[in-house]
Amino acid sequence: PKGTKGAKYQSLLNRYKDRVDVYEFTEDSAKFLILQCRSQPSREAFHIASDLIDNLPPYDPPIAPYDDDYEISSAESRGLKGSKKDFMLEVDMKRMEQLKKQMREELSITLKKEIEEQMKSKLEGKLRTEVEAKIKEELKRKKELAKLHEPYEGTDSFIFCSYSHFDKEDVLKIVAFLQSEGFNVWYDKGISTGADWHNTIADKIENCDVFMVCLSSNCIENEKGKRSMVQNEIFLSIDELHKEFVFPIMLEDFKIPGGLRLALAPYQRLHRFALEEEEFLSRLKSELSTMLH
Repeated sequence: PKGTKGAKYQSLLNRYKDRVDVYEFTEDSAKFLILQCRSQPSREAFHIASDLIDNLPPYDPPIAPYDDDYEISSAESRGLKGSKKDFMLEVDMKRMEQLKKQMREELSITLKKEIEEQMKSKLEGKLRTEVEAKIKEELKRKKELAKLHEPYEGTDSFIFCSYSHFDKEDVLKIVAFLQSEGFNVWYDKGISTGADWHNTIADKIENCDVFMVCLSSNCIENEKGKRSMVQNEIFLSIDELHKEFVFPIMLEDFKIPGGLRLALAPYQRLHRFALEEEEFLSRLKSELSTMLH
């Protein structure tokens, strides 16, 4: 390399000597460079290669016999005049520009592929994290439900749990928690096959110490548009049996119909939907303990 441009190229080689290997060879009177970056991210490798390519020094190819009449005639047909060395230089420079373009394109493709691979890897990682979170949530749910015991049968104090079967999963978590804390809870799984459903429920409501009802919009009407079983149980416990302890738990924020709202007016409600789980369970335990002791 000679001159200012050659000096800059040499300076760049010295700067990148710890990060890039440069191999040079000559073929068909053209000088080729192979740049091999060592363990560098594609983006940095691309910038190093571009820097070197942009500062390649002028190459003065050796004079070689001209056997290719086509290249000479092609140059002459474009009005170029000069020695065979001039023609050769013109061809070599053109080849060098093509080589630069090709190297840029290949490096761009490599960089694009690596970016796509990184994005794909990130997406797969995100999906994997979401799946793992769902699996953990499902395992937690099953673990909570595994704590669920059979409905209480005995002569000690117990809680009657009234709920819509559409809310079964949420309600059974509450039941499982209360059982784990030593509370006796009866819910409709305790109705034996062949037993009179309505009489069994009425008997349990009459004999329970606390009537706990889990309320949501699912409790308002049944599929036939009539008053739901939950509402029937509420009116039985309040209007007919005059239970002392009625404990409404609001699973969601919804508008309670007038008659039901009037019946539940004297009783303090616990708003499950507005509380964090830990606070809800703590208040649930405290309220029921006060009622039963």
